[in-house]
Amino acid sequence: MYEHLKHFGQWQRNYAAWMNAVFRLGGRELLDVGTAYGAHVKAFREAGIYAWGCDKCSEMIKNTPFREIYPYLFVWDITHKLGDLSKLYDVVVSHGVLEHINVDDLLKANLNMLSVLQTGGLYVHIITVQESPAWARDGDPTHVTIKPIAWWRNYFEQFDLIDLTKFYEGAIREAEREIQPFRKENGWGVFIYEKK
Repeated sequence: MYEHLKHFGQWQRNYAAWMNAVFRLGGRELLDVGTAYGAHVKAFREAGIYAWGCDKCSEMIKNTPFREIYPYLFVWDITHKLGDLSKLYDVVVSHGVLEHINVDDLLKANLNMLSVLQTGGLYVHIITVQESPAWARDGDPTHVTIKPIAWWRNYFEQFDLIDLTKFYEGAIREAEREIQPFRKENGWGVFIYEKK
């Protein structure tokens, strides 16, 4: 089902460029949660961004076709605490991850991700939402938490975060004009916060 995640090409490069254009990632250390085989990490690193990736599937990490980034990948099921908290990141990002987590496990997953984020760090989630096109929303049986954008906004309010989503709207629009219209194409919800 996830063989397409082994692919690396222009889409991944555009995604890294989009993230960098919006968030100015130079000099920041980024954790890509739900990295699968690490294609996003490869794209970030090619763009000069200090990126690491984690995924709960040890087989994906072990069998990454991107051997050059293997040292920057590790296994972590975010519904469980990470044993080693010696490394904190400036940015924690997930793309297409939270909709795969059961509502009952979302609190644990978010608290655990926040535990590896520096104070003042960016907490970014790109999520398939109820408003997404049917092919994106309903086409994956592992999408167990498809909720409206408003639901997600209310959900994130329980954490000690500053909502920066509106602050970044201009940068997102500019990046989508220049690079690729990720939200328009796929109807993703983009949620951006700063850890207090």
